[in-house]
Amino acid sequence: MALYSCDILGCAQPGVRQKACLICNRRLCATHLKPEQHTCPTWETDEDGCQEASARAEREEINTLIARINIGALTARASALRGGIPCTVPPLAYEPDALLKTMGGINYHVNVEFEDGVAWFCRIRRRNASSHPVELQNHGLLSEAATLRFLATTSVPVPKVHDIATDGPENPVGVGYILMDKLAGTPMIWEDLNDDGKKKILEQLADIFIELARYPFPDIGCLDESGSLSVGPLVSESAAKRDALGQLHLLGPFARNLDYRKSIVSHHLDMIRSKETYPSSSADAYLVHRYLLDCLAPLMRYRESDDQGMYYLKHMDDKGDHILVDDALNIVGIIDWEWAQTTSKREAFAAPIFLLDVQAFYEGRNELSPDEEMLASILEDVGAEELAAIVRDGRIEHRLAFCVGGTMDDVDSFPALFVGFRRELGCAKHEDTKEEWEFWQKSALSFYKDDAVLLELMRESDGEL
Repeated sequence: MALYSCDILGCAQPGVRQKACLICNRRLCATHLKPEQHTCPTWETDEDGCQEASARAEREEINTLIARINIGALTARASALRGGIPCTVPPLAYEPDALLKTMGGINYHVNVEFEDGVAWFCRIRRRNASSHPVELQNHGLLSEAATLRFLATTSVPVPKVHDIATDGPENPVGVGYILMDKLAGTPMIWEDLNDDGKKKILEQLADIFIELARYPFPDIGCLDESGSLSVGPLVSESAAKRDALGQLHLLGPFARNLDYRKSIVSHHLDMIRSKETYPSSSADAYLVHRYLLDCLAPLMRYRESDDQGMYYLKHMDDKGDHILVDDALNIVGIIDWEWAQTTSKREAFAAPIFLLDVQAFYEGRNELSPDEEMLASILEDVGAEELAAIVRDGRIEHRLAFCVGGTMDDVDSFPALFVGFRRELGCAKHEDTKEEWEFWQKSALSFYKDDAVLLELMRESDGEL
């Protein structure tokens, strides 16, 4: 059963994931997303109209969220947690300039200021058409808090969690939240650093890698806030579905890396078939993911022997702005752990995304960037040769991350990303990316010509890829 339903009254089709319209605040099915049905302005068709409508929708969203927050209950709870020290919340209002510091794509932050100068953040999930279902948001909140509490027992710098409450009628604050320390520092901007600055950051990141490698877990999944440290199911949208009764079902946890990978790719195949994803390129998306599924067993066969039933925590959104630094480039905190999970050592300690040469990567080239090489060399210098080798051999992990559930609607970049995967496997036949993509399509169509789902999707698209 689909995770979302189309918001058009009387429509029984699944709502398309990652295609919600924030302007009209609706999640629509593949049919009602078509331009003749969905007429909200877009950046391509009406940039000025889209900008104005987006700002209006954002203002309405934030004002609605603010109205739900019981400030009295929030400050009473925070004060009680600190033995009665009074605290206040600065007046909340929609201020576009201030949102740059208080809101991200998923979360909205409220400052809690104590009389003695201590400052906390109240981290609240946003609520709009693109938001995950409340029950999935609650799983994410609990897992994020469990992750932060585990990390607080290590030397990894993270904000301390003081309280958590899920969204529901029994919550007097009115919204789900995590109360945590407000860290000093600003998000790191990697591109602004010189070589000495980069080296200083990577030396600290190497220490964090080494620290996380000290804590293996027995399964792949997300940490679970169940009173004791344990690994539960994955809490990302891509791992969520509903059963026949409409109840939320999450994939995992997994004892084997191959089972984890196959479950995720198989779930993507199910979503493609049901038009929950890739409604405008279903046949092509199915073909890619069917091929990826068949690649997993031989690819993971030799890698699973390295895992030995031990998995490691990974920050799953490591674009660089999750690292807070001070003026001297000391890392004061790692934030935004909402989708963190345990995974294979090779995936957990592959180079963070912000170290990639973006142009080369999107052109399908797999050579290490100078920044990746710097991290590997630093790890070697401190005796972490295994982690250094993982960084140098991590490109296949990046390729899988960008191909499974990748942006296939971007016809200019996805073929090169996929060809990069085939090059890393050593099975690409042509140097020219376009030629290799077309060669693979033709070969895959021949190989999977009897796949019933592929044939059905091709009939729906008049036989075109």
